[in-house]
Amino acid sequence: MQNVLRFWYVQSPSWTYKHLVGTITTLDGQFSVRDTLKNLGKPIFQDYTRQGRIIGFFLRLARVGLALFAYAIVALLYALVYLLWLLFPILCLVWIIGSFIGAN
Repeated sequence: MQNVLRFWYVQSPSWTYKHLVGTITTLDGQFSVRDTLKNLGKPIFQDYTRQGRIIGFFLRLARVGLALFAYAIVALLYALVYLLWLLFPILCLVWIIGSFIGAN
């Protein structure tokens, strides 16, 4: 029983955190937030006109915003699943005890 509890409540947070970091790293491979921020003031497609610089700035800014939104959604989903993971044994015990109490 002790090994199950150690796995469920001690080892699973580190596994979940490592998996979350891996998922966000994979997403960052698609969004390249660091590179996008580094090139925020540079125009897209080497269009050095005023319009090209303005459009490039806002497109890169929108890309960073979309990436941060995606990271937040992924982190919230991981947090929700992990919360359910932590509550699952407690909910099972409550359900079992409730079935014994309600059996009278």
